[in-house]
Amino acid sequence: MMVLFLFMPLASGWNAVPGDDFQATAPAEHLLVLKEGVWTSNQWEILKEEGIHPLRNIRTDALLVWADENRVTWPSWVTVASAEMAEFRAPLAAESTTQYYRILLEPRLPQSGIEAVQSSLAAHGLPIHSASLDVGGSLPGSFTVHVPDAITLQPLLKIDGVLWIEPVLTTKARNAQASALLEAGTLDHHPFWSLGLNASGVVLGVADSGIDADHACFRNATSSTSPHAESGAAYPAVGIFGEEHRKILHLNSSVDGNDTPGHSDYRHGTHVIGSLACHHVDNYRQGQAPSNGSTLAHGSTLVIQDIVSADGWAPPPVDQLLWESSSHGGVIHSNSWGDDTTAYTERTGRFDAYAKAMPWSVAFIAPGNGGEGVLEPA
Repeated sequence: MMVLFLFMPLASGWNAVPGDDFQATAPAEHLLVLKEGVWTSNQWEILKEEGIHPLRNIRTDALLVWADENRVTWPSWVTVASAEMAEFRAPLAAESTTQYYRILLEPRLPQSGIEAVQSSLAAHGLPIHSASLDVGGSLPGSFTVHVPDAITLQPLLKIDGVLWIEPVLTTKARNAQASALLEAGTLDHHPFWSLGLNASGVVLGVADSGIDADHACFRNATSSTSPHAESGAAYPAVGIFGEEHRKILHLNSSVDGNDTPGHSDYRHGTHVIGSLACHHVDNYRQGQAPSNGSTLAHGSTLVIQDIVSADGWAPPPVDQLLWESSSHGGVIHSNSWGDDTTAYTERTGRFDAYAKAMPWSVAFIAPGNGGEGVLEPA
């Protein structure tokens, strides 16, 4: 890589004689630095007219470009110096066993630059496993290669046209990490859980599209024939809801009895309830630490109110929903629904009236997804 310092505006003349340190080589990167001012779109266009490809701004006065030295002239005020190598973005130590790495290319890299990187990889004996070049603008393309260890990557950081190198890791759910961040600001420690602060004894009421009670977050047994399965239940692994159920105290099925396929916002309720109170049945029954989707409040139990029928959302008066939840010990109530209005409605008033009458309870209401403001009944 090379750095070219421009000590005069680019709009001035061009000189075929570069700085003293210039050496004609294959196409390569250069960092053009303005002595005064900042790079503008007009200056980018001037470079393009001269066959130079702007890649990205490093600073307001520094622009990384791609050029072919054996055909491109440079301004007479150019000198040459060294530039930094590409960056290796290492994984966490616990995840450093991968042998596949993604080589990110500089954005806007022209075809000659892409081919130069391909040639360099081949020279290092690294065949390309896969490529992602269907990008444009500021998005970088990439090549994926297989290497025996990360040390092999060090020479690749010097290749012109390489933006950075990152490991190809296994994608995982982030529930455990999210709960750890909320507890202590770290990714792998749960000090609240170690003190027993996991919402045990807390009852959550949720009015939504229903629940898939056979989901591993909620069902009572690991299978229909395992311990804790209830043969008298319609679905033995799900069990019979009530005080003896590990998760569901009560299910109000007066509107509908399931998170039903084909209904409005199908599986919305299961998603919301799982985000609030999931405790994976395998962890629970085997006495293991919560994982695999379990939440910060995995010790809580649930009052579920299915308020979506084949005709759509059909919520009863909210004071009835809130009272039902309270009658089963609920102190927190979740409501991720409402009408498309920012007005203070009759329903909003009922929420407020209940909060005044039952000050030890709290209802959480989603403000809406459209960005038009806080929608009722929030």
